[in-house]
Amino acid sequence: RSRSESNAEDTANFRDVWKNKQLFELFANHCVREYSSETLLFLLEFNQCKQLLRDNHSAFITDDIVSKEFLSKININLGGPKMDYELNQEIIQTRYDEDLEVSDCMKIFRYLYDNYVYEESINTINISGYTKKKLVKTLIKHHLVKAHGENINKAKTLKHELPLVVIHSFNINNNKNLNGIKGAQPTNGQHKVTNSNLNKKLDAQISDMIIEIIDVFGKAGEEVFLMLYKDTWPRFRKSKEFKEYQQETGTLVL
Repeated sequence: RSRSESNAEDTANFRDVWKNKQLFELFANHCVREYSSETLLFLLEFNQCKQLLRDNHSAFITDDIVSKEFLSKININLGGPKMDYELNQEIIQTRYDEDLEVSDCMKIFRYLYDNYVYEESINTINISGYTKKKLVKTLIKHHLVKAHGENINKAKTLKHELPLVVIHSFNINNNKNLNGIKGAQPTNGQHKVTNSNLNKKLDAQISDMIIEIIDVFGKAGEEVFLMLYKDTWPRFRKSKEFKEYQQETGTLVL
């Protein structure tokens, strides 16, 4: 068997982790035992964040053209465009009963920073200095962190559920006021925007801002995903739990 065939099989098998809920649970618990659960949790919550944005984008982007472009750039995947692993929808299923506003989006991004990027967090992920610097610079640009990289205020969490290892109890106050978001217009009877061109421009500004932030978090996601693929996955394949799974399901992984 050639090396290229072997690598193709490895890639396909690792894809199964993200498609098969039972296998994912085993892999997640393996990450917990290796004290690397923050990597998996970041990937889960980042993709849950993107799923929320896709499901609720019409609450803050009303222009059809801008909406289509927004959806085309917010993809639910792992590993970036080169690997493009799909996630089982059951794994990233979220529960959020309120309309998602721009201010909520900012709190979600700040939550991801506070819990997985901020250096004093107990769940800080291992990413390159270049990626972290670019991420922090983008969050500074949009007033989510201070210039020296510290968090402004610890973000409150968003109500949803992680299906497996750790259940986070999210709790965001639904704030419908868009004041403070660059380019946003107050709407509660103050200066309601009626001009369609102005609405489109505002939608485009909001879309560009969110996509820019998603992109920098996405680069961090690509790096930690590769660590799982290159380091954690090979060790998991040698684990007792994985071998029992193979026997139970008749799965052959070479």
